[in-house]
Amino acid sequence: WARHASTHRLGRACTGVCLPGSEAASAAAERQVFLMKRIYLTVEDHLNEINTFEKGCWVHLQNPTREEIDGINARFALDPTYIQSALDEEESSRVESEDDQTLVIVDVPVAERQDEEKTVVYSTIPMAIITNNRFITTVCLRENAVVNEISQGLVKNIQTHLRTQF
Repeated sequence: WARHASTHRLGRACTGVCLPGSEAASAAAERQVFLMKRIYLTVEDHLNEINTFEKGCWVHLQNPTREEIDGINARFALDPTYIQSALDEEESSRVESEDDQTLVIVDVPVAERQDEEKTVVYSTIPMAIITNNRFITTVCLRENAVVNEISQGLVKNIQTHLRTQF
C-alpha cells in the first residue's frame, strides 16, 4: 500500500483496484493524471468530465483537503458533518436526510497487496453519497473501483441530473 499511496502523492492515477506491480498500476503511472476533485455531467447519455460546477453535476472528492471541504460546503451549503463522515474510516453505513440533503454512507471495497506474503487483503472504507436538488457529491478517503468504473463509463445509464439514476 505504501508504494500505491506514493504513486498518488506523486500525481499519478490508478484505474481501480491498483496493486503495486500490477498492470493497472503501471498503466496508471504512465497517465500521470490524478486530481483530488473531479466533476462530471451526463450529456446525451454519456458521462463527461467537466471543469466547472453546473446544475446536475456529480462532484467526486478523494481524500479532500480542509480547503476543498470548506469550499464545497460553502458553495453548495452542505451540512458540514456529511463530508467529514466519509473521512472517518470507522464510519458505519447509514442514511440520513435533512432539509433538501440526503447522506448515504456505504462501505466500498479496497485491495491492498501484502508484498511480504504475496497476497491481497480486501477491506472496506466508507464512501459518502450526498444528494440535493442541484447536484450529487461523493467523498471517499481513497481511490476505489466503484468510482473509477462509473467515471470511466463502464457503468451504463448514469444520469448525474437524476438522483435516483446515479
